Amino acid sequence: QFSEVVACVGQQDINVALLVFKVIFLCIYIFKYINIFFQGLSLIQIRKKTTTQSLGPFQ
Repeated sequence: QFSEVVACVGQQDINVALLVFKVIFLCIYIFKYINIFFQGLSLIQIRKKTTTQSLGPFQ
């Protein structure tokens, strides 16, 4: 009987741990892509600035 209780609690703990892990993983995933997205935006802005400022050599 004791082992059944341990198994039941263990299964619940595993489910909770998996859920927490999924949530944390999803947050890291989203933050990583938001970071990449904003880096891309700033790169585009920098490129726009440099191209408008230094069009002379590229013409």
